[in-house]
Amino acid sequence: MKFFLISFVIFNLSFVIPALASEPVYPLFYPVYGEVAPAADGTSPDGYRVVFYNYSPGFGYAQDIIGKKGKSRKSRQYVINVFSDPRLEINAGNYEIAIVSAEGYGMDGRTVPITEDGYTKFDLMLVKKQGIIVE
Repeated sequence: MKFFLISFVIFNLSFVIPALASEPVYPLFYPVYGEVAPAADGTSPDGYRVVFYNYSPGFGYAQDIIGKKGKSRKSRQYVINVFSDPRLEINAGNYEIAIVSAEGYGMDGRTVPITEDGYTKFDLMLVKKQGIIVE
């Protein structure tokens, strides 16, 4: 009886496993990452907030802190998982990335592509009298 039961289970699994393997896998992690250059006067970008959004941050955004307090854990670098805000619908195409304005520095929105490669490297620069406001 045990032999019949084990044979039955193995036989059925031989159909289930290939069916599961043929399903497409959609990632829950798409990194946008890069290095952030200091401002022209030498002001460090560490501690500033980078946001990734579509149209306007009011429709949802993903974010990171530049530097060692952020996800990269490295000075002047950031890593953003674009899927971290469920309000933000992600498809291949162009989005915006910016540095939130603080202490007179930031970076206005720049166009960043989302591709089928599975990641996007996009370097930024801290700029005096620029940046966006995010509440």
